[in-house]
Amino acid sequence: MLVNPWDYSGVANAIAEGLNMSESKRAAKHHQLFEHVTNNTADFWARSFVKELRNVGALRSGANPTPLLDLSRTVEQYKRAKKRIFMFDHDGTLTPIVKTPNAAVPPPDMLKAMEILVKDPKNVVFVISGRDEACLDNWLGHIKGLGLSAEHGCFLKYPGGKWINLSEELDFSWKTEVKEIFNYYTERTQGSFVEHKRCSITWHHRMTDPDYGMVQAKECQNYLENAILSKFPIEILLGKKNLEVRPISINKGEIVNAFSPKIQM
Repeated sequence: MLVNPWDYSGVANAIAEGLNMSESKRAAKHHQLFEHVTNNTADFWARSFVKELRNVGALRSGANPTPLLDLSRTVEQYKRAKKRIFMFDHDGTLTPIVKTPNAAVPPPDMLKAMEILVKDPKNVVFVISGRDEACLDNWLGHIKGLGLSAEHGCFLKYPGGKWINLSEELDFSWKTEVKEIFNYYTERTQGSFVEHKRCSITWHHRMTDPDYGMVQAKECQNYLENAILSKFPIEILLGKKNLEVRPISINKGEIVNAFSPKIQM
């Protein structure tokens, strides 16, 4: 019987099934497993592994990897373009990844470069982030002409405009159950914490013991997938040392599709 060791209820059900299994079924399963072990020896596994490595190596040699950016050509095309659109992520792009969310303050040189881009009338610039509106307004709201999108597309603000809530008709009843699960793992994982947003909930384990944090994150992810995912239109996003649960209909790709037709290029 196959069982996920992190799924407590699944393990319990498997044990109960094994204890109540008939003698004939036990014998059949034992024979099947015995045949598998005797035929798939260490020698067989090693030969298969080397064969797969060679096959993958052959495939890579015929692949077309993404070429390095030709800077001189890019600069030339930039100067020739009559209209340009820039879309930036925030964490890990405009700012480095940090241990605590509130520490990702944009550095002065980045803000200066952003202001230069925005001042060019040929440029349309958006920052599309998982941060909330207040955070983006606090860090980037002073840059006139900059468009913003918060919480992975739940909120949108065109340059010079006001925030538009694109998630008003979505069902957020799932947040109660997800909050209880995240709190459960926070209590049992020292250094972890929960970040609450209007459209999503994130469990951070960046400040925990690295190995234990990853184990807990995987267990938490499995629990969410088994207990919550099938009941609500949501998705689990495995981020950089965090787990985020958000509506499945909202993401950065959808927000680009939403505002692109309204931008005059």
